[in-house]
Amino acid sequence: MGIQTLVSILALYFFSETEFAVVYQVLLNLHKRLPLGNFFKLIEDGGPKVASASKLLQIYARDQNREMLRDFFYSDDRRVDSGLLLLEEASTQQARGEFTLGHH
Repeated sequence: MGIQTLVSILALYFFSETEFAVVYQVLLNLHKRLPLGNFFKLIEDGGPKVASASKLLQIYARDQNREMLRDFFYSDDRRVDSGLLLLEEASTQQARGEFTLGHH
């Protein structure tokens, strides 16, 4: 299956919004097949057609691949989202006792 076919399938499912598992599979397949920058560009430049893909990617990455989410926010120059993600991660680490802020 070619990249263009995968993009077409992705766009098709955004309109129906019923087969989230398929959309995730297409996103993950595109992620594997494309260089990271091209993958993010495809999602960012897709406009309203792929806005749902962007949201699904963020949901997936927040739960399964935080590094991907950081890279996605960085590539799209989303500084506020990047900062909020870092604060969230720091809060989680602090709650687990993995680090203490300002203590020696």
